[in-house]
Amino acid sequence: MVRRRKLAPPAGSRVYELTDWGLELEPVVLALSRWGSRAPFPPGDAEIGVDSIILALRTLFEPSATDGLDASYELRLGEHRFLARVGDGRIELARGGAQRPDATIETDPGTLAAVLWHDRGLAEAMRSGELRIEGSRPAVTRFLSLFPLRELAAPAGEAGS
Repeated sequence: MVRRRKLAPPAGSRVYELTDWGLELEPVVLALSRWGSRAPFPPGDAEIGVDSIILALRTLFEPSATDGLDASYELRLGEHRFLARVGDGRIELARGGAQRPDATIETDPGTLAAVLWHDRGLAEAMRSGELRIEGSRPAVTRFLSLFPLRELAAPAGEAGS
């Protein structure tokens, strides 16, 4: 399911990547993530990592919200860069920068999660300097609308739980 290889110099690091067989698990992982996204958010200031926010974007992506959107974005999450390509009701998220993106969003995973799902306003995050945009602000607003939260599951002890 996973293979290890060494990157070419100058990096020379060992990396792990999924094999084709391992990639077949993607629908299962996304289904489990969709199920888990219905859990209430934990209390306090739990941190979210880069890989978790990318998985959350893939999980909560709503194809019907694209309505003809064909755009590319670059997400800069600390030292990590991701290309987000939206088109034909699909999203592709891949490591690496974007060539001439419609917009670039530079922030940390926690701030992005707060803007997406915790009622923090985009304008406030920008004013604080915790989120920066290059390119089209309307394109960013449209991008952020593609990841609605699902209905939360009922707490334990309530009907239907």
